[in-house]
Amino acid sequence: MQRERVVITGLGTVNALGKNTGDFARGLKNGICGIGPLTLFDTSRYRTHTGAEIKDLDLREMVPPPFSRKRLSRADVMGIAAVVEALRDASLFPFPESMAEDTGVILGVGSGGKLEAESVYQDYLKTGGRYVHFSRLASLCPATSADHITTALKIMGPETTFMTACSSGATAVGFARDLIACGAASVMIAGGVEPLSRTTYATFNALQAVDPEYCKPFDRNRQGLSLGEASAFLILESLTHALKRNTRIYGEVLGYGITCDAHHMTAPDPEGSGAVRSIRAALKDADLLHTAVDYICAHGTATPANDAMEAK
Repeated sequence: MQRERVVITGLGTVNALGKNTGDFARGLKNGICGIGPLTLFDTSRYRTHTGAEIKDLDLREMVPPPFSRKRLSRADVMGIAAVVEALRDASLFPFPESMAEDTGVILGVGSGGKLEAESVYQDYLKTGGRYVHFSRLASLCPATSADHITTALKIMGPETTFMTACSSGATAVGFARDLIACGAASVMIAGGVEPLSRTTYATFNALQAVDPEYCKPFDRNRQGLSLGEASAFLILESLTHALKRNTRIYGEVLGYGITCDAHHMTAPDPEGSGAVRSIRAALKDADLLHTAVDYICAHGTATPANDAMEAK
C-alpha cells in the first residue's frame, strides 16, 4: 500500500514575539528578544524573574465564534487563537461541515490549565473554600484545549493529546503525519500549547536551570534556559486532498523519529544516544541520507549537560 504524502497548508502561532505568524517572523528577522520581567505572577521569592511572557492576551480578540468564551484557561485561549489563524491561513475557517469526519486534532501540551488551578488553590487557602468557584478548574486537564477545538468546530476525526515535555508539539505533528499517511484522516490540526505557570517556573528555578537574564545557548558564559509560553499549530493535509482544494502548500512532512534515553528525568544521556537514534529514525522514515540535510535546529537549553550532548 502506497503511503500518502503529507503537506503543510496552514500556520498559526501566539508567542512573546507576536500574536500571529507575520509578527513572529518580523520579530525573528529583526532580532527582537521576547524575554523580560514576568508580570503574570509574583516572582519575588524565586532566584530569577524573567521569561518570555505573552502580553495583553485579549479573550474577546483571540477567541471568535463558534468558540465559547466560558471557563477557558490561558492555554485554551492561546491554543484556539493559533488554531484559528492556521485554519484561516489554509482557507478552512469557518470550518467546512463536510470535512468534520475526515479531520482530527493532535495536541502537544505540558501544563494545561495549571495557572488557573494555582489561583484557585491560593483562594482556597485564603478563604477556606467559602468563596472559591471550582468551575475555574474546568480546564485543568491538559487535554481540555483539544476538546474545546473539536467541540466548537464539530470535528469528529482522531483526537489525541501528548505530554512528552519539550518534544510534545513535535510529537503531535509526527503522529498527525502518520494518521494521514495511513489513511485515518485527510486533514489534521497539529501543534502545541504551553502557558507559563508558577509550578513550572518554581521547578526550573529549583533545578537552578534558569538564566537570570536571557538564554544564551552554546555560549561560553551561558547560565541556563529561559522559560516562556507559546502556542503553534500546523494544518496538515494529504497531498491529494490539498491539490483537490487547490490550496497553497508550504512544505512537506517527510519523516520524524522518536526515542527514549532511558537515562534520567531531567538530564540527557551524555553520549546523546537518544538523540542519535531519533535522528537516524527520522532519516530512515524520510528515506533520506544525512547529506540531504542542510539545516539543524538545536534544542539549545544553554545548560552544560544539554549543550555538551547536542554538540557531541
